[in-house]
Amino acid sequence: MAENQARLIITAYSDEKYQSKVKSYKLFTNPSDYEVKRPVSYNTSSSLGSSSADLKYKNSEPAILRMSFLIDVTGAIPNSPKDLEKEVKELKEVTVNYAGDIHEPYYLSVNWGSLVFQGRLTAFEVKHSLFRPDGTPLRAEVQMEIKESVSDEIRVSKEDKQSPDVTHMRVVKEGDSLPIMAKRIYGDASYFTEVARANQLSDFRNLIPGTELIFPPIKKQDA
Repeated sequence: MAENQARLIITAYSDEKYQSKVKSYKLFTNPSDYEVKRPVSYNTSSSLGSSSADLKYKNSEPAILRMSFLIDVTGAIPNSPKDLEKEVKELKEVTVNYAGDIHEPYYLSVNWGSLVFQGRLTAFEVKHSLFRPDGTPLRAEVQMEIKESVSDEIRVSKEDKQSPDVTHMRVVKEGDSLPIMAKRIYGDASYFTEVARANQLSDFRNLIPGTELIFPPIKKQDA
């Protein structure tokens, strides 16, 4: 992998607001693709003898992220890891293992380019392939499924997207700037100074993807 190529990072948090970072795992080989599924549920009503139905919106279910990637210790990739068992163990410590401090697996945040996904691991599978003569595995394909999980406070703020009169929580994505994000929330980029003040940002020009920012209620001045 090229040194300047961004690598997917999985970060473990001990709280549902994704504020208490515990540890992280950085992939050496990025996924070739990933899938985000957003299920939507409807109630169905139809007339007797009808072949079609009227769908009434019920709710949007949590999104699901599915991805797979390789961990390769054959040496074919320059500067790649040397110990497959160690790599898999470190990955499991971040993602799937029971965490004694919170008595459950950690909350996860997946960050890669424009992808920012937060949730709980629901499936984890490791398939070993390519072995040394003594049976030691040299390559593993990891498949993961993560279901979106956010606190009620963050969920409510995200669902009320149009109102500038409530507090919003937003996650910084690749390419975001404070004026751009302020424009999305308030319809006016000039309010970025209020956002910087609310988040105590000393350097608002270099936002880090994956960071959560508070967008406070702002009373707009009448023209």
